[in-house]
Amino acid sequence: MGVRRSVTPLGRSREVMMTKRKAMGILLASVCAFIASSLWYSPALFGSQFLVLSGITASPAPDSSKIAAELLRNLLLSSVICCLLARYPAGNLKGAH
Repeated sequence: MGVRRSVTPLGRSREVMMTKRKAMGILLASVCAFIASSLWYSPALFGSQFLVLSGITASPAPDSSKIAAELLRNLLLSSVICCLLARYPAGNLKGAH
């Protein structure tokens, strides 16, 4: 017997819709993590204390390559977490303490 795919009223398979939903979730998680880390290290929160305690000086304008690398790192990290949660759902971790 073949694999049966459920189809939504619009004719799209649920697998395609879930894939798009996961991609949007990964993208949203990456952007939220980037915004949160930007706020965390801004002078509005803990940026000044971080600079004083670490002994480094702030650059006047952030380097665009560093911003792109940070966004890419957040995207990669979100993707890995999504894959791990898909493979090992939290409901199946009964023995975890």
